[in-house]
Amino acid sequence: MNFFLTVDNYWNLSKQQNNYKLKENLNHIKSIIQNKVIVYDNNFLLNTKIKDFKKGNLAVCFTNENIDGEQNVVNNFKELFEFLSFYNEDNIFVLGDEDFIKSLLLYCKKAYITKLQITHQPQNNFPNLDKDENWELVNTSNPVFENNIVYYFCEYVNKKPLKFNYGYEEDDLI
Repeated sequence: MNFFLTVDNYWNLSKQQNNYKLKENLNHIKSIIQNKVIVYDNNFLLNTKIKDFKKGNLAVCFTNENIDGEQNVVNNFKELFEFLSFYNEDNIFVLGDEDFIKSLLLYCKKAYITKLQITHQPQNNFPNLDKDENWELVNTSNPVFENNIVYYFCEYVNKKPLKFNYGYEEDDLI
């Protein structure tokens, strides 16, 4: 399982989650999640143009609410992990708010972090993966300049992700 997030210099998250408003970043995310499984929470559903992310992907919504038009809805982590256990972990991508991503952080193998070279008023502070011994920075892009913001695409690998499969063999996964 993998996740996407946008942070500033101090690992603060913005109130607007600029992650989905910067065109190059949106294209970057779409190129990676193409034909994959995306998992998102109802906050993500309400605050983004979800159709931008669902096209060509299997989408799973994690929520306790009834949501019209959503085909794959799970209400708890047991249901989520059971649903996801049929798919290769490398093909699963988590999109959502800080709390949702934090709840799945230990299960994620990779983190795709967009680092904005700004400092804004924090709404939330995400764990700094640069200071976490279980996470290793393996790739950083050249700087991207957009809307008077400089940012980088960074890729981290979790050295000790937790497993969540339900006994299926790796060869059986889609």
